[in-house]
Amino acid sequence: MIAFTPERCFFDLFHVKTATLILGILFVIGGLCGLLQCFRKQTFSEVILSFIWNVFTWAAGSTAIYAIDTRDPRFLWPMIICHYVTIAFTCFFIFVFLIATCFPDTAAKIGDMAGFDGNAHVSTMRCATISISVMLVVVFVLEFWSLRIVTNCQVWMVQVSRATSASAVKSA
Repeated sequence: MIAFTPERCFFDLFHVKTATLILGILFVIGGLCGLLQCFRKQTFSEVILSFIWNVFTWAAGSTAIYAIDTRDPRFLWPMIICHYVTIAFTCFFIFVFLIATCFPDTAAKIGDMAGFDGNAHVSTMRCATISISVMLVVVFVLEFWSLRIVTNCQVWMVQVSRATSASAVKSA
C-alpha cells in the first residue's frame, strides 16, 4: 500500500520538485512548438491569441524551472495560473459539448455540417460530442493532477524555506 505524502507524486516515484521540473520543461517545449505553429493560423486574431497563449505557456514553464533552481515558490504562480485558465476553459468546453450531446440536431445546424438533412447526422453528432466530452474530462483530470503537483511543490518549498530560516535563527 502506498501512503500519500504531499512531497511525492506519480505513485511515489517522483519528488514534487522533479515532477514540477518535468512539467516546466514540457511547458517550455510546448510554448516554443506553439510559437512555431501559431503563424500558420488563418486570421490575425487567431495568430494574436495563439501567440499570447504560447508566450505565456513558455514563460510559465521558464519561471517554474527558475523556481525549482532557486527554490523560490513565488515563481510557480505563472504555471499555477496557466493550469487554472486551462481548467476553466476545459470546464466550459465540457459544458458546451454536453449541451451539444443533449441537442445534437441544433449542434449540427450550428456546426454547419455539409448537407444537413435532419436525422441523418444526429447520431453522428451525438457520438462525436460524447467522444469529445470524454476526451475533455480526461484533459481536466490530467490538468487537475498536474496543478496539484505544482501546488504541492509550492507548499514543499515554503516548508523548506521556513525550516531553513528557523534553523538559521536557532543557530544565531
